[in-house]
Amino acid sequence: MKRHLVYRLLTIVFLMLAVLLSEPLFAQRPSAPKLLPYNTVAYIRIADLQETKDKLNQTSLGKITNNEQVQSITSQLFDEILLAYPQIEETVGVPLDELLELPQGEVAVALCSTDTGTLMFFVLVDIGNNIAVAEKVLEKFDEGHLGRGGTVETETVGETDVTVYGSATEDDLELFIKEDTVVITTNRLLTEHVVTTWEGTALAEQRTLSQNRKFTAIMRQSVGTDDARPQISWFFDPITLVTATTQGNFQAQAVLAFLPTLGLDGFQALGGSAILAPDGFDSISHFHIAMATPRRGILDLLTFGSGEGTPESWVPDDVTSYTTLYWNIDEAYDNLQVLVDTIVGEGGFDLRVAEPFKEAMNADLREDIIDSLGGRFTLATWVEPPARLNSGAMLAAIQMTDTIAVSKLLEQVTESAEIIVEASHNNTSYYRVNVPGPGGAPGQEGQEPPTTPFGQLRNPTPSFGIVGDYLLVSDSEKFFQHAIDTHVRGDNLLADSDDFKLVALNIRDQLKDSEPAMISFSQPQENFRLLFDLVDSDDTRNFLSDNAEQGAFLGILDRVMNDNDLPDLDELTGHLTPSGAVMIDTETGIHLISFTLKANEE
Repeated sequence: MKRHLVYRLLTIVFLMLAVLLSEPLFAQRPSAPKLLPYNTVAYIRIADLQETKDKLNQTSLGKITNNEQVQSITSQLFDEILLAYPQIEETVGVPLDELLELPQGEVAVALCSTDTGTLMFFVLVDIGNNIAVAEKVLEKFDEGHLGRGGTVETETVGETDVTVYGSATEDDLELFIKEDTVVITTNRLLTEHVVTTWEGTALAEQRTLSQNRKFTAIMRQSVGTDDARPQISWFFDPITLVTATTQGNFQAQAVLAFLPTLGLDGFQALGGSAILAPDGFDSISHFHIAMATPRRGILDLLTFGSGEGTPESWVPDDVTSYTTLYWNIDEAYDNLQVLVDTIVGEGGFDLRVAEPFKEAMNADLREDIIDSLGGRFTLATWVEPPARLNSGAMLAAIQMTDTIAVSKLLEQVTESAEIIVEASHNNTSYYRVNVPGPGGAPGQEGQEPPTTPFGQLRNPTPSFGIVGDYLLVSDSEKFFQHAIDTHVRGDNLLADSDDFKLVALNIRDQLKDSEPAMISFSQPQENFRLLFDLVDSDDTRNFLSDNAEQGAFLGILDRVMNDNDLPDLDELTGHLTPSGAVMIDTETGIHLISFTLKANEE
């Protein structure tokens, strides 16, 4: 008797373990990649919308939007919009807040192609227990469709009832609800593929996106750790899309046939993911460009080098962003010469590129230009005071191996240009381009900058010159001079910034054993302050007040601004943290990892 009882208990335990450890085949439907066809050419998916919202609330953006004063502003803005546009609820059949709560789990949108080049759209929305709300929305949609002269019919595909919205002027729309999930397609072939795959009756040769090697290769590169899986993923295959949709177009097919000559047939696809609020980070995102190996043609110009990425001596610590890239440009130049000669014939590069350049510039392209470049390229941005709509200034830099030769070339190029004048700052010579203002003649200075409803714009003051062993080019003379001062003084360097050092440390952790081809750093506080100042400026408030009666939305903004105090700027910027990015040149393509650090919790 006891032995029989033990057997029964063991049987129950084994059955429970089998249920717990096995995949819930009946309770869990296939995810979108396992439903979509193999030839899906564009795709974006939120794995779980509710989880994504929860994770978003843990990020700096979520904390800013959850600020009490910010919520007061957004709540009033939302309520005012609903009052101003009551037709929204009349159109969808339910209040807007209920509509926004309709999606509960997985959400996916995709574009697929048939073998004959017909594009098919796909939408999947997990609505959970919101079936009643969904039915109200569909009833309203049915009424509107019938009122526009369309037809609404129910057909059966496999074991699933499918509603078909017919139209004399547009493609049919097909919709079904299965296991608390709404699926919409624009083609019966796609509907049949999804349903048969879902129900397990698909033919053996009926492959899915999850079996597409381009897709899986990119997704493998874009996953997080076991504890931090992506909330959002995306995929795009432009070559397959263009190939499928241009069948019968002779000109397009001729262009596609030329791609192997250019080496562009080696470009496969691109995609990536976003991971919100993983341990130690605000967010992490991946971006991957998949390319065949070896690279040929145009892709062979992507001859990236590598370096440690320490900011140069002229980069101040108050830049809003900084990016530096290593590129073996001499190798790329040789590959470009081979490519051009392959296309137009032997000697074509010299005839069409090198010789015309020498005649125009009185300089040898390879010896005087390419050989003078050091292989490092940098871009930095900065907010030029005071706050204006275009206060963001840019500075680009190219490392030089022979600054004397480049200086002579600059003198030669600028001596005959009337609008370019030589200037000096902190014992450093450079060139300024006097851009004419409205109605001004070339070379005139002191032009009145143009005015917008949000105040005056910044007049561009392009400047360029040699600083250290770099050629610097900026659209702001103030930024250029700021870079000179930083280089001369040797203090307040970005390289010495604690924020940059912290980001650089995390970049090294992301790299593991790889070498970076590019690194990037940004600190968003100044851009946020600029936006805040513009919103709170007298020009903006006066514009809204003067035009409140010209449009409903402007009137809403005017009332919201007058009824609410703006949040404390320091409190909001306290949630903003530095971010970084690193690009790696891999065998399978180019991979970019970007991240934002997690703010310290007080």
